[in-house]
This record gives sequence, C-alpha cells and structure tokens, in this order.
Amino acid sequence: MALLLPVCLFGKDGVDASVRMVGGIGMGGNKNKSFGSEGVVGYRVNEYFRSGIGFGISWCDLLFEKKAYLGEDYREEEAFIPIYLNGKANFVKEGISPYFSLNIGYSALIPFSGNARESELGLMANPAFGVDFPLSKGSFSLETGYKYQAMKYRGDDGASPCTSAALSN
Repeated sequence: MALLLPVCLFGKDGVDASVRMVGGIGMGGNKNKSFGSEGVVGYRVNEYFRSGIGFGISWCDLLFEKKAYLGEDYREEEAFIPIYLNGKANFVKEGISPYFSLNIGYSALIPFSGNARESELGLMANPAFGVDFPLSKGSFSLETGYKYQAMKYRGDDGASPCTSAALSN
C-alpha cells in the first residue's frame, strides 16, 4: 500500500513521484538476483534536477559460494527494504530526455532462512543512467546502473548491476 503513495501525488506542483519495478543480477563471484518495486517521491528543483526520497522492497535469491566455513554452494532467499535519498539530473528539458540518477541509503533485511539470518545489511548506493520517454501525462523511464549493497556474512560484501523501469508524473 505504501508503494502506491507516489501515484497519489501525481500532478501536485513541484512534486515528482514515480513507481519503479527494479531487478538486479550479480557479477563475478556474487551471483545474486533480485526483483522488486520502489516508490520515489521528490521535489523538482528546476527543469533539470529533482531530489527526493525512495523506499521499496526487493526479493533476493542469494548465492553463498563454497568457502572454508561452508561445505558447498547454496542459495537462500531474503527481502531487502531500501530507504534512500534520490537525486536525478535530466540532460534535456523536453521530449525524450537522458538522465543520471543516484540513490544513496540503507537497506533493512527480512531473512527467510537459516544463514540469511546471520547476514547484516547496510549502505546501499545505486548510480544509474536512463532515458525518460514522455507520455500524455507524466513519463516512462528505463535505466541501467550499478548497485552496491553492503551485506556482511562472515566478511563478504555484495554488488550487482541493475535495471529498472518507472512510471512517473
């Protein structure tokens, strides 16, 4: 229900809100996958820049690779709840507009299994490039970026490239 809050704010002067579907795949030895939804509510400072706050939930399928303390590779599921500050800079005022965005915040954890309960989350940073496509009311966005999610599990950290699609006012 809270993820629908940005939709209720469409059309308010200076308020820029979006609902995003997000997904990620792991890189290198960190082959984690995630899928979720986020809401971002911001204030459009001028025609090029918006700042705001975002929140959401993502289901994650984590790979714990074989290490000295684990007998073999295995996967576990958990949910991340990110809360972050968002900045977005469009390069063009009107029409199809490329942009750069940056999310920086913290993620909480909902563990669904044994070793996931031993994990600790923390800092989340997500720089991304995207394109806004205008609609009759609002816009549709596609972006790709890199998401760093601090996750301590016996000393291991994780990061992944990510993609998202958004509907915004």
